Amino acid sequence: MSERFIVFDVETPNSFNDRISAIGITVIEDRQIISEIDTLVDPQVRFDRFNIELTGITPEMAKKGPSFPELWSEI
Repeated sequence: MSERFIVFDVETPNSFNDRISAIGITVIEDRQIISEIDTLVDPQVRFDRFNIELTGITPEMAKKGPSFPELWSEI
C-alpha cells in the first residue's frame, strides 16, 4: 500500500489570519518528496509590524509574489 502525505506551512501578514504572505507545500509519497511549492504570496492587505518581525517578510517582498487566487490553480 502506498503512503502519501501533504505537508504545508503558511505565514500571515497580520493578526486577522485570513490571508497569507507565504506558503510552502511538500507532497511525500512512499517516503520520497515528489512535489514542492515554496512561494511568497501577495495578501493584498496591510502587514502588522509583529508579523514582519516574526517572519521577515515585508510588504515589498510579498508584492513580488502572486495573489492567492493566481496561485490556486498551481496548488
